[in-house]
Formats: sequence, C-alpha cells, structure tokens
Amino acid sequence: RRDGPTRADVRSYVDGFVIPVPTKNLKVYRRIAQKFGKVWRDHGALAFRECVADDVKVGKLTSFPRSVKQKPGETVVFAWITYKSRAQRDKINAKVMADPRLNSMGDLKSMPFDPKRMIYGGFTERGQEKGGTGTQRPGRIWPTRPPCNTPSGQRGGPSTLQCTG
Repeated sequence: RRDGPTRADVRSYVDGFVIPVPTKNLKVYRRIAQKFGKVWRDHGALAFRECVADDVKVGKLTSFPRSVKQKPGETVVFAWITYKSRAQRDKINAKVMADPRLNSMGDLKSMPFDPKRMIYGGFTERGQEKGGTGTQRPGRIWPTRPPCNTPSGQRGGPSTLQCTG
C-alpha cells in the first residue's frame, strides 16, 4: 500500500497552442506573448515558450498550416506553457484569468491574429525515452538536437521552428 503518489505518478502538464498570425503582425504578437508569458510565470507556470514556423509545409491531408486554415500572408506559431501538474495548471489558470494585467491587454477581438482559428489543448507528459533528442530540466525543455533556431537545410529538416521564450 502506498501513502501517496510516487515520482512515476507525477507528470508535468503542458498547454499547447497553434496560432495563425499575420506575418505583418508578428512583432505585435511577440510583445503581447511576452506579457502573457510573464503573467503565467508570475502565477507559477514553469515555462512559456513559442516557436515561429519558418519551414512548415502544407500537407496533403494534415499539417500545421491546414490545422489553422492558414491564409496567404500568415505564419504559424506553436506555443506551449509547462506546469508541474494538471492540478497546478488549473489553479494557475484561475489566477491568470483574474489577473488585471490580462484584462489591460485587450479582448480577443483586439489580438493580432484570428483567435477563432487558434487550436489549443492540455497534454500530460508521458516522459521521454532514454537517449532521446532533448533533456528535461525542471521548468525548461532543452533541445539538444535539432536546435530550435536551426535554419532550414541544417539539422532540423522540413519542420524547423524558431523558438523563443
């Protein structure tokens, strides 16, 4: 009989987002995303990361561009927030939604992208296979290969993303 959860029972939790941002609005989006990231981290999120696609092809059936109905002149952004657990995520999100800094950034209609085409969801981390391409450290995901800012044509292949956060 166990007295509580073991380390194997505790999984980090990630909220993931795929967002179509008009390329002309990327700088504005970045400023807003930095503010959002600060609010989430101030309330306990371990990390807030974003990646801007620079070599993501439209697939025949599915792809990042198809998932958000990407229009000409738009760039796909992939972002995620990491938490210790889903329970912590729920507590943090409640605090974030009540934070006056969030309200001062405007409503969804004033965002520099179409929020109706944003895709998001929560995911429980299932761990990483031994010898994988990155290492997990508390609060950060550190890719060892391929680097997020690898230009197309180097180690990163056809789905290279430029990451910040």
